Amino acid sequence: MNFETDLDYSFLNSCSEQELFEYIEKNFLSPNIKFDNGFTFSKVCNIMKIICTKVIRITPSKEQWVFLLADCERLLCEACAGAGKTTMAQLRSIKEKLVHNVAGNNILALAYNTHAVEDMKSRHSSIISMINNLGINDLRRDKTICCYTFHSFCKGWVEEYLSDFGITNKAAYLMSDLERKEAMQLSLNTFMKYNRSIFVSDVVIDALLSVQSYIAETLTIDNVDAWKMCPNISDLSELNFDEIKTILDIYTRYKSLKHKMDFTDLVDNMYKICCRKE
Repeated sequence: MNFETDLDYSFLNSCSEQELFEYIEKNFLSPNIKFDNGFTFSKVCNIMKIICTKVIRITPSKEQWVFLLADCERLLCEACAGAGKTTMAQLRSIKEKLVHNVAGNNILALAYNTHAVEDMKSRHSSIISMINNLGINDLRRDKTICCYTFHSFCKGWVEEYLSDFGITNKAAYLMSDLERKEAMQLSLNTFMKYNRSIFVSDVVIDALLSVQSYIAETLTIDNVDAWKMCPNISDLSELNFDEIKTILDIYTRYKSLKHKMDFTDLVDNMYKICCRKE
């Protein structure tokens, strides 16, 4: 069943708290998700209000209440820096634990960098500790959560299938930034040997590596028109798109011959694994 809606901001700007909760119940509760252990939507609202206002002492905005109380298969929340994404994401995870009794090792959080991972883990553990300290047995939950950067999460899975990608040495398959630059330099040298000479600088090498990551992670390797959106494409004005593609093809073959992957390959190969029917 499709269950899609956008926020009605004209309504949010004028509604009361009770009207807001009724709006969420009507528009953001999937019929496929059931409450367990005697929970009702009203009870969930009351519990989350107590946790927010009495335990961690924050007052969520109306948008944040929608994010916190929605119970649907898929939920997309776009927010700017400083909007409280980490806290709200952890409160969502905690709601899953409290309402649906989901164990921490069944909740996956993916973050942009290592610092954000540690912040998520720390924030989650801190909030759970405060809830457990209330002494209410029915609300006691574990402090754990599975949190990784995108690349470390993909790396863990890809390493289970390294042989499928022609790699046998698990200890030395992942390229460092220096190795990537050296490989791209060799790819440029090979290109110039059989085509034409161009002026090569660190800017050109970095731009080629950036484009290579961009087209792989956006699945646009065969759509050169989409490459124009890559921020670094302007640094490759001396090359046309066919030449860029040729250089990147050489770079890909170099990695294959050396039985190597770069960080972009971790994400790309994870995608390939997930596409397998089995």
